Amino acid sequence: KSVYVWKNQKHNEPEVLVMGKTTQKQFEKLKKQIKHLHPYELPELIGWPIADGSSDYLNWLTKN
Repeated sequence: KSVYVWKNQKHNEPEVLVMGKTTQKQFEKLKKQIKHLHPYELPELIGWPIADGSSDYLNWLTKN
């Protein structure tokens, strides 16, 4: 459930959180594609760095 104010009106609506994983280098491309496809005028697009993780997994993520 998401409660927010948009264009001076309060909204209380169901919402689904979607997480995607990519490299920092590919993040701009991903943001452009989501903005193009998403029905919202202003979709929530947030990125944060990976501070630590399994080296095997991080290598796989970078390669794929």
